[in-house]
Amino acid sequence: MANKLYAMELLTEEVAKDVAANPQEWMRFLNTASRLYRYTFPEQLLIYAQRPGATAVASMEIWNQKMYRWIKKGSKGIALIDNTSGPKTKLRYVFDVQDTYKVKNLGRDPQLWNLNPEGEQLVADYLQERLALEATEGGLAEVLHQAAEESVQAWLPDAFDELQMDVAGTFLEDLDEQNQKVEFRELMTNSVWYVLLNRCGLDVQEYLDAEDFRHITDFNQLKVIGHLGSSVNEISRPVLMQIGRYVLNDLEKDLKTVAKEKEVAYNEFNTLIRESKTRNTEDRGENKEETEHERDHLQPEWRVPDSGYQSGGDERNDREVRIDEEEYLRNHKVARFNILTLQNRLDSHLMEIDSQARQRVDNLMSELLEKNPAPDKMADGMAWTRHMNQIKAQAEELVIQEIIYN
Repeated sequence: MANKLYAMELLTEEVAKDVAANPQEWMRFLNTASRLYRYTFPEQLLIYAQRPGATAVASMEIWNQKMYRWIKKGSKGIALIDNTSGPKTKLRYVFDVQDTYKVKNLGRDPQLWNLNPEGEQLVADYLQERLALEATEGGLAEVLHQAAEESVQAWLPDAFDELQMDVAGTFLEDLDEQNQKVEFRELMTNSVWYVLLNRCGLDVQEYLDAEDFRHITDFNQLKVIGHLGSSVNEISRPVLMQIGRYVLNDLEKDLKTVAKEKEVAYNEFNTLIRESKTRNTEDRGENKEETEHERDHLQPEWRVPDSGYQSGGDERNDREVRIDEEEYLRNHKVARFNILTLQNRLDSHLMEIDSQARQRVDNLMSELLEKNPAPDKMADGMAWTRHMNQIKAQAEELVIQEIIYN
């Protein structure tokens, strides 16, 4: 047993040097650490060395007595160093779920949480509230980054003091205190963010790459990388545990609430559309001043009164702007649509878009008319109408691109 224990201690030191050898190796280790965040950093190192693809590990007792799963014959346990069972250090063994099979009619699967894209914004909102983070519209990735930065900021002073006691004989010794602190903070923040992103199923490569971990080679011994790895583990674990509880217990219910509110909002808008069409039909029937000649040549959707261009547009156009914006959010910016709906801000947002769009169309038409003046209305009414319709169509197309799609 003593020889095995010593072998595991040597293995811990060796794998610590390996994961610090280059940024890519450190990132591969973080992939494993993000799945096994309930284990300590030294335990994560040993699991990574013996079973880097492990997804859910537990002792034989837990698999047998709580999960009703038996260990497959011939499976080799993952050896971990146990410092928690008294003054004497010993080894304990855990097994990955792949090393087990269910007892018939009793066996259970481990309760692992997975976050689907449709739930990302709700998780972001949940974390903002629970961690008292500043409001951001950058989505879950930005919220996780904010959580990493603020947690590291609070954690750094004590962790750095402990690190400085062990820098002798490492590459960090060649740096002054300020640069040691900069590297420690940067690596800790990016590593925590990496773990959070990866466990939440986001594409880490969209946000972080090897350059963000370039200083890992200065943490070339277990005694210094142990401070970094343990800090990353201690910071990320409670955040991931909160996310896991929310995903498993409340996310599905909140998604149903959002879907129901979206349906109600959609039905309300359909009602508004029908009412708007009815009013516009009645208004057109009552309009006796427009000549037959102008009615034949005006575009039905974007008519310009024959008395001249009037700023502000008509009510139907305003509603169409709101409809376009809502449909764009619903189909292409689902997370944004969900949060606006949840916070009862969808209608006010659409009204604001209305106002911006009307004002922008007015301004653009004025600019376009300055560059390309309309023909004299009295001399050629049809040419004037055609020109004004073209100007307005150009302005509206620009506004759709600028305000709605952006």
